[in-house]
Amino acid sequence: QVFRSPAKPAMGPPEWQSGLRRVGALPVLGLAAAAVDPGLATNAFVGIQWLRAPRPFSLDRQDGTEVRARPARRAAPSESTVQPRRFRALAASLLFGFWLQLRKAVSRTRLGKPARNALRGVRLMQLPSAARRELLLARESLRAKSKTVPKPFRKVLGQTSGTFEDIPTFLLEIALLGGGAAGGFEESRAGAPAQLAEALSLLFAAGRFHLLHREGGSMQLLGGDYLYAEGQWLLAELGCLPVIKMAARTIRDFSDSTAASMLNEVNMDSAIRGKLYEAFYRTGAFFAGAASGAAWLSGASEEVVLTLFQYGRDLGCAHELVRSVANKPKTESVVLLDLALQMAVSAREIAGRLRDSGLSPVAGQGLRRLARAVEAETRLAVAAVGSRGHGPLKGDETSPLVPENALTDFRSGVDETVGQLHPPGQPKRSDPPHLEGLGFDRTSAADKSLFVLISRGLEAPTPTRKPSWPKGPKAAMAMALACVAPEQKQVSDQLDTGILAAGAFSGIVREEASTMLMSGGKRLRPAVALLIAKALGAEGESMRRVVQLGTAVEVLHSASLVHDDILDDADTRRGVKTMHVRRGDLPAVFVGDYLFALSSTMIAELENVQTIALISKVIADFGRGELAQSAEKYNDRYSLTDYLAKSFHKTASLLAAACQSAAVLGGNLDATEERAEACYRYGLFVGLAFQVMDDVLDFTESDETLGKPALADLKNGYVSAPVLLSLSGGLSTTDRSRFVALLDRRLKEERDLEDALELIEKAKGIPRSNELAQKFSTLAIAELQALPPSAARDALETFSDFAVARSF
Repeated sequence: QVFRSPAKPAMGPPEWQSGLRRVGALPVLGLAAAAVDPGLATNAFVGIQWLRAPRPFSLDRQDGTEVRARPARRAAPSESTVQPRRFRALAASLLFGFWLQLRKAVSRTRLGKPARNALRGVRLMQLPSAARRELLLARESLRAKSKTVPKPFRKVLGQTSGTFEDIPTFLLEIALLGGGAAGGFEESRAGAPAQLAEALSLLFAAGRFHLLHREGGSMQLLGGDYLYAEGQWLLAELGCLPVIKMAARTIRDFSDSTAASMLNEVNMDSAIRGKLYEAFYRTGAFFAGAASGAAWLSGASEEVVLTLFQYGRDLGCAHELVRSVANKPKTESVVLLDLALQMAVSAREIAGRLRDSGLSPVAGQGLRRLARAVEAETRLAVAAVGSRGHGPLKGDETSPLVPENALTDFRSGVDETVGQLHPPGQPKRSDPPHLEGLGFDRTSAADKSLFVLISRGLEAPTPTRKPSWPKGPKAAMAMALACVAPEQKQVSDQLDTGILAAGAFSGIVREEASTMLMSGGKRLRPAVALLIAKALGAEGESMRRVVQLGTAVEVLHSASLVHDDILDDADTRRGVKTMHVRRGDLPAVFVGDYLFALSSTMIAELENVQTIALISKVIADFGRGELAQSAEKYNDRYSLTDYLAKSFHKTASLLAAACQSAAVLGGNLDATEERAEACYRYGLFVGLAFQVMDDVLDFTESDETLGKPALADLKNGYVSAPVLLSLSGGLSTTDRSRFVALLDRRLKEERDLEDALELIEKAKGIPRSNELAQKFSTLAIAELQALPPSAARDALETFSDFAVARSF
């Protein structure tokens, strides 16, 4: 709890305050608190300002109601006798505790947790009251949400959260103070900066989670993907296009630079410049995003946005540099700390200018105090280097530690991104309309709607539609796509030329991302999006935007395949060795992250909030589907409905969102809301048909045809449609019990796989799965009746039939 002076009512339950009024125990309490945690002691020190008050005073609860502090049971001590002695005793104990902890801190380069807690306590005391209140509420919100993390990696998250240090706290403070500096602490605006900080904290934690991934494990990868998806969704809810673009670039550059540093790749002109960019991409970009993003959300001018960006840039880089010197050689530690000190001082000076500008002196002072806290930590690290015999931080007059132009060039290069994120004349914030429909909803109501649609497929009559294709399904599909052939070529040109990943710093990211995108595949998702737009009359600029959408959707699909291969421990993909086999798990994780962020960047550049929300939900669905799949391995009690819901989240949701996004971006009057939702349902049904047929082909086709090992799903324990349909009917009680026993022992014995295939054949699991896929295909075709007749609509019908008739 944070206590304040009698002039400013304090927060906290009255029982705490009445207990602390027993002044006699305070010296002992202060000594213990200071020795264990100076951050706690610092807050206790502020509480003395209340304890010394000779009279009771009113307190504010967080809900706004007022309570009265209970009077002491005994007379207040005389100000001239007992109080000064107790106050001096407590002060002495606090100073002694600080001295103990700081002595420990200077004995090693990296600051210990107690010293960081002390500095954090000082920062919290010095925040403006409105920002402090919002910070406490935001912390409570984060703690409450941490309880909703899926159980499979909740424990892992708790064990590793300490490695993230105090970055989330910093982001909350910077965002709240940045918003205050740009537009004050009005209640109507306080929630947006807090949500921005929460989103950036999740994205930061996702990257750190992925850094912890080790070969053979999956929780860190799944956990990072989940946090990344949640952060993306929070940003989409904000509806601020520059902030969404900034966050996508931050994750892209973080993944890229992390891969480069892991492999000791040097892509910068100098080592110093490389260290600066590494510090910026690892932490500085998050700080800069929190500060400038809060300004964008508050409607600040471009000048204020840039100033806050520069503040966050320097503060974050200083924070990262001072923590990166652990176990570094002497010469490198000296240079890094010199850089950190320069940037911390610069952040303090920028905050001072903000304070003096008159926009919000209180918030400017709060930002300045944050910078001073980082500066103080840096000076402690400097002292530690000196105490270990490294000598003082100074270079020769003719050869300074850091060249003068190093910081200038770095800063000017980084600052250019602000103008790219928000060109002059464009609105800073696009408050989205009330978005309704399954594609925008993540509540339990959306789950119910999804189960209703799945039930329609399960309960539909046996389809009788049998298309006639003299030259076969592949030739029929090629003819149907002729109406969007020019646009398909534009998509292929972007994917096949390597231009999308050409700007990556890391050679491995540039090479592997380009290889993944150029590896072919069916590329049917972009084709379906183009057909939807064409059927609704899109042309010209509208069609160009759908081309970019289709390209981004394919990049997103490729990213999901990279992580899927790691989780499935797949050796081959499309006939070649998978990336994690060639390069190792950790580089492949960050190449996948880079592709995810690259796709998000391309989507954000479309500057359509509906499309951003649709694709953000898809990313969230990916994590949900992957978690469900991992949790249900070899589970014979997995229901077919739950399996199809998992298939939607993992596969069909991307096609559904691509279809509705194409309708939205088409910009034609024919794309009404009803038609856009029909396009979403079309993508959902045809995506489920596609996934069920993938399950069938896993049993019926060879490795060469599939481009991956046959029977991979069954061998890995993923119960698919043929297995579930066999268990739900077609087998005698004895045979079903035998099948369950095979799954319970995870098909580990010599003939278990062959026995499972025999039981699936006996239950007619393959033909029944084919029939289920045809039902979903028929439902998809029915949704197309909402579109006007055209060659593109006919092509979409052909695609629905092709999804079931294909053999690859």
